[in-house]
Amino acid sequence: MLVLSRKQGQSIVVGNDIVVTVKEIRGKTVRLSIETPAGVPVFREEIHKEILAENRRAALDAVATERMATAMLPVPASVSTPLQIPFGQNKGEPSGLGKLATRRKAPETKENP
Repeated sequence: MLVLSRKQGQSIVVGNDIVVTVKEIRGKTVRLSIETPAGVPVFREEIHKEILAENRRAALDAVATERMATAMLPVPASVSTPLQIPFGQNKGEPSGLGKLATRRKAPETKENP
């Protein structure tokens, strides 16, 4: 952490694009000016913490909603019915497999009658 002392009207530069300037000092209150590139958000710390907490709550709500919606979906008929494989004409083999599904018999030899 870097701690700097600045007087009214003095600035600090963060990176190349952010300039923080002390605009006014009144008692214990300091007013700052912060210049940033377009699209760079700047928040007071307490607001930033609230934003993070709300984002976490929204993410958890989205997950819970998705889970509830998924649980309520009907099961498609194709999933709820047992898988039926049509059988072909060749000794109860599934159709389309033909001889690939059958175990071939070893050729007969003198050692293997």
